[in-house]
Amino acid sequence: MNTAAQKILSVDYMSDSVRVIYELPIDKVRSDYQLTYRPMLTSTHGDTLALAPIVLHGSSYIRQAHRDFVLNAPKGAVEQTYNPINKVRSPLRDTLRVPVEGHEWLLTDTICMCYSTREKEGCCKLTDLGGKCGPVFAYTQPVYIPAWNQTIDTVKDTLLPIEPATPKRYLPRSIAGLAVQKQIPEVIRRINSGALRSLEDYRPYVSTEILAKDSDALLVYFELDKIELKEQFRGNRPVLDSIIYLVDQLLRDSTVELKLVQIVGLASVEGPLQRNQWLAEERAKALAQYIRDRYPEMTDSMFDLANGGEGWSEFRYAVEQADFEGRDAVLDIIDHVSDVNVREQRIKALNGGTTYKYMLDNILLNQRNSGYIRIYYDVSDDEARLINMSIRLMQDAAQTDDEQHRQQLYDQALDMLRLIEKDPRSWNAHGSVRWLQSDMAPTAEQKTALRQEAMQWFQRAADKGDKQALRNIEVLTQ
Repeated sequence: MNTAAQKILSVDYMSDSVRVIYELPIDKVRSDYQLTYRPMLTSTHGDTLALAPIVLHGSSYIRQAHRDFVLNAPKGAVEQTYNPINKVRSPLRDTLRVPVEGHEWLLTDTICMCYSTREKEGCCKLTDLGGKCGPVFAYTQPVYIPAWNQTIDTVKDTLLPIEPATPKRYLPRSIAGLAVQKQIPEVIRRINSGALRSLEDYRPYVSTEILAKDSDALLVYFELDKIELKEQFRGNRPVLDSIIYLVDQLLRDSTVELKLVQIVGLASVEGPLQRNQWLAEERAKALAQYIRDRYPEMTDSMFDLANGGEGWSEFRYAVEQADFEGRDAVLDIIDHVSDVNVREQRIKALNGGTTYKYMLDNILLNQRNSGYIRIYYDVSDDEARLINMSIRLMQDAAQTDDEQHRQQLYDQALDMLRLIEKDPRSWNAHGSVRWLQSDMAPTAEQKTALRQEAMQWFQRAADKGDKQALRNIEVLTQ
């Protein structure tokens, strides 16, 4: 059974509604079952909002249901719509829009995604898999940080979730109104590619990461047992053109700095381990060289090359999403046989080799790639960078249970903001950190003084047209 938690990814405020993007993990069941999920949103104060049921069908279930319809349905009946489980990636990502009227608690409370029930149903049996809730999502209105040449009214808001350190810890309600938006340079807005990320979001590649789950990943393919990067092989040319376009745009723009190109080389799990590790390393180098040949001014420090070796995590994920004879046996071997050479031999021997042949034709073909992850940029606007760094410190503070460390993080954020307190873009953040510090004040008098100071900063920002600072004032004075 899939034990990953369902979770809320982001919340966006519209004029009269709230948009919630969430994920639900898909439980593994036999192909002759259908799965029914009845998700709901719930708040820390007991409010609930039931969502439309999600029903998924196994391949055998679909065949039997279609057969029954053909044989037994009355004339004029319309066959139900089937949603094949094997066509749905886990976790399932969905978006819903909720009108604010009647659900005002979505604007002020912490919320989480829950199952009221999860059921699997076969031909003769209905099994309740039980309900459960994911981690809480503490969120609020964003703080705007527009570029100098933009007006505050025209910046599109993007929410960053502040999640608690543990699912049981709820953030104090005083954080309401203090979620943030990092400054996004105009060139990044114009390109609008998920492959571009701020340097602050950089994370090194780890072997358990599944690139196939990253819809923003750009993949180029290599021939079996080859390291030569061919533009015409398996549609590589458009992807390579996209990579070069992104690099070119960042190198040409003076408002941002291209800091890092992250590339992961991978090999399929077939063949000797040592050979595959060499292939993965050389494939990453080949993609880096392809970029270097066009931009020789790029230095070694601008590339982060990772040898992903044999992509077992990628392979397991692809097997899990497929529906073929021997799938469960393959997953069991991957999970319980640690020696990769023995593991491969046992998989090859399944069902007289027919299972392995299927995977050769339908799964392993897509595993021979050099996974280009993304390009990281840094903002040349030093003031905006300091604002972003202070915001990150506030977010880190919200996720620690160590009060002394939390206070240190708030102090560091405040020190950064003091350097640029003449910049109107920082005023909402000034108010935010002072309000957060007020929750830790040792006396009632100090708490009152900090909150009064926070309100003064919010008011200064609101007077400059910052609508979210005005929203902070409205929420925090209720």
